[in-house]
Amino acid sequence: MRELLGKITWSKNVPNYDYALFDCPPSFTLLSYSVLSVCDLILIPVNPDFYAVKGVPLILSTLQMRIQPFPIPKIAVFMNKAKPYAGGMTKESQFYWSQVQQICQQASRKSGVNVKCLDTPIYDRVAIKRAVISGGVPDQFVNDFKSLWNEKTDFIK
Repeated sequence: MRELLGKITWSKNVPNYDYALFDCPPSFTLLSYSVLSVCDLILIPVNPDFYAVKGVPLILSTLQMRIQPFPIPKIAVFMNKAKPYAGGMTKESQFYWSQVQQICQQASRKSGVNVKCLDTPIYDRVAIKRAVISGGVPDQFVNDFKSLWNEKTDFIK
């Protein structure tokens, strides 16, 4: 991955980019390991359910073990598929999100890994499912994605 990014960086035929996004599976493959060893930020979407809450500490500890000896990048976690209710999340989504926040705080304190829970959730709406087929981001999501992007950018800096 370092070699590929070096070629992109020094190529005269490729425009300059501020960010490169890699979508990796939650399991660790050689490609995932290679990407993780060169990134500045790992962005982890968390669904509001029991398994996500149980999976967050596992992925945080696995990331720490797998990335060494390289420096561990910053880690940002956000709520994905949050169930909307009256201008916010349902109590169920809020419950799972609070559990994830506690896990991330504990991981930061115990291991020194820089983990931040981003405040902007992405809500589970029919429009986002339709966007997969039709392409483009539905208008009702634009502000959420902008806010999430700004939080992520502030955290990297």
